[in-house]
Amino acid sequence: MSSQAALYAACAEVLQLCQPHKGDLDFLFSREHGFATRMQAVCQERIHEIEQDPETDPEELDGIRMELHTWSLLQSLEAIRRVESSLPPSPAALLAQNPYTPQQTLEQAAMDRSRTWTELAAVREWLQETAPQPHVLDASTGYWRLTLRRAEHRARFGVAGGASGRLDPDVETREGTKIAPEDAAEDRALLQTLFAYVRNGELDAAYELCVRANQPWRAASVRGALLFTWPALSTLPADREIGPAEWEGNRRRSLWLSTAVRAATNPTVPEPERVLYAALAPCYATQRVLSSACHTWEDHLWARTCVLIEERRSALFQSLGGSFWERGLAALDQEPAEDLGEEDWAGEVAKALEDLSSITVQDGLPADHPFHISQLYIIQNITGTLLNEFANQLEKKAFDTSSPEYTSMTRFFAHLSLFLQMIDDKDAKESSLATQKILEAYLSVLESAGQRALIAIYAGALGDNAVNRYALFLSSLDLSVNAETRRVTLADAAHHGLDITLVAAETAQLTIAQALKELEHSALKGLLPDPSKTSDAVTTESEERLRRSLEWTSFLEETDETALENANVILRYFLAIGKVEVARRVLREHQLKLPDAHRTPALMEEFQQYFKFFDVWETLARAQECAAIEAPHMTRDTHAAWLRDYKGLVEQARQLIVGLFRMEWMVVLDDEEDEENADSLNEHERRDKYFSRIRRIYVPELLLRLHALLLDSRHYIPENVKHAIKLSTVVADSRFKMDRAFGAEDGGRPLKVYLEAVRNAVLISLENGGSDPFSVVA
Repeated sequence: MSSQAALYAACAEVLQLCQPHKGDLDFLFSREHGFATRMQAVCQERIHEIEQDPETDPEELDGIRMELHTWSLLQSLEAIRRVESSLPPSPAALLAQNPYTPQQTLEQAAMDRSRTWTELAAVREWLQETAPQPHVLDASTGYWRLTLRRAEHRARFGVAGGASGRLDPDVETREGTKIAPEDAAEDRALLQTLFAYVRNGELDAAYELCVRANQPWRAASVRGALLFTWPALSTLPADREIGPAEWEGNRRRSLWLSTAVRAATNPTVPEPERVLYAALAPCYATQRVLSSACHTWEDHLWARTCVLIEERRSALFQSLGGSFWERGLAALDQEPAEDLGEEDWAGEVAKALEDLSSITVQDGLPADHPFHISQLYIIQNITGTLLNEFANQLEKKAFDTSSPEYTSMTRFFAHLSLFLQMIDDKDAKESSLATQKILEAYLSVLESAGQRALIAIYAGALGDNAVNRYALFLSSLDLSVNAETRRVTLADAAHHGLDITLVAAETAQLTIAQALKELEHSALKGLLPDPSKTSDAVTTESEERLRRSLEWTSFLEETDETALENANVILRYFLAIGKVEVARRVLREHQLKLPDAHRTPALMEEFQQYFKFFDVWETLARAQECAAIEAPHMTRDTHAAWLRDYKGLVEQARQLIVGLFRMEWMVVLDDEEDEENADSLNEHERRDKYFSRIRRIYVPELLLRLHALLLDSRHYIPENVKHAIKLSTVVADSRFKMDRAFGAEDGGRPLKVYLEAVRNAVLISLENGGSDPFSVVA
């Protein structure tokens, strides 16, 4: 199995494992066996395979990695959105119970009461987890070692401008003293690595790096970003479970924050250091500096998310009047606010994120990449809009269907829509039509990739349209697929919850409709064929599809009635184009099991008319063949046996054909020709058009063949001349409407042809003498 085939199969396996658990959120969002978790594992396996193959397209690696990250985002956000929990005490309530509640506890309480804040925190955590790992930096070389050595050298020799004793971190900013280029380069590398650690949310790693670099003041600056927490003072059950612990974080964080903001916005501070402080203290004031260090779309999203969270945090503590740990007893005198305006802030968040779909990025995939757009819509919780827009793009054929990106995106969106269905997403329900279009597109991808075994799995997920879509797939199977393979493929539908009877009937109907769309015009409007000169071979692919369409309803007893209806349609067409033997072969191959005639009287009546016609046609052919085998060298007994058979066949043909005419075979009430388009006819009108055409082809043909057979056999059966002449009385009888079957305007037989044959019969009747032309019928 190829790697791509394995990927398709793995995704289908995830779907099969999770579909039975529809609505079970505990299962679907499980970190061990949930849908998104399993899809991440599939993507991770594919990434491992790609990385092992040096010839793999890098774009495919980018795409599958983006898909992995998107499933991770879905797992984080949708789990939050679907789990209902009771509201915890508000920060104001916590302060009322305990005025010494630590800042971290107050923030957590506010976050637990705000869905927007909780989701933003999850997005930030996701961005940190999926960010590239920072380059490991060797920071054990010492603090400005080259600059210090140079300063010591100048001091030893009394050189002016020595910086000995003043190598503090601000020496460059305050005094304009330049440090050694090597030390400056190491500082830049250190600051860039620290920024990468902060970008990844690894403040502890940043702190340890500062310690190893002999820069304790910078380590303190990094730690200053942490909120003050002391579980022993918290009244929340979750904090009490942690048990007694020392306090951690920054009790004077507001002071630290204002200082960090000033450093980040100070143009005299080196750019790398400003960026670091902007990352540690993200807010509207530092956003421009922080954005300047963002090179990828993910960086920009992370920066805006951090700014929104920090601004919300500041608004929280401002509404609470600060905290005892920062303002002392003065903080206890302020009445805390209960409401921070959740709806207004949600609108502010949406506005802050809305232009990320068009932002310019320096590295990585562009902002308008489908996966970036998908991630942004998922964060904004407008998955219904996301599905609709992708479906619209599919409908407009905006994608290159041969590109790997199209395959990847279609696969992702197909499984995304199914996942949203499983968790009963409201937007997904309102976007059911979009889901259908997306699954249709993915089924086409599977068909193109030769993954026929997986079609039924996804077709079954189409709901009300599942039967139609799987039938559409079956009807598209190549003609080289034999009947047994078709039967097995049809049976696969039952394994995935589809009604196999409905699928079989719909497949046959689609196949017939597709074939007749190409063939029917000539069958209704073309010149009448001459059955004696028409080839009995199937000449086009569409004709072969029509002939074999009856296979789909021949596998099950439950489809016998549908098979009868379809057989009538197929027989109509082939008789209307003069291919009698092809029509007979259809019946022989499928051996229709006729349903109860009382249940389907109209269908049975039409079918019986075809059946009688074939009996007549075959008997007439056998009589003509029997006449042809007479030979002069026959013995007396052989000739007597031949003559007995011949007389029997001729008489049988005469009785069958006259009986067919007398039963008003294929007669319709109104068979007048009109200029109506075949496509505009309803089913009843179309059937009548076929009946009229079939009569105009075969009534004259049968009549003239029988007339010729009777005259040719007169030497052995003299009374057949009389029968030939008396046949004209049947033609003249208005009850049987045989005159309407003649006419040369569309290639048919004019009535004068038959009248000439009758005249010839009358002349033949006078061969043995006499002058009364009617004596033979007297």
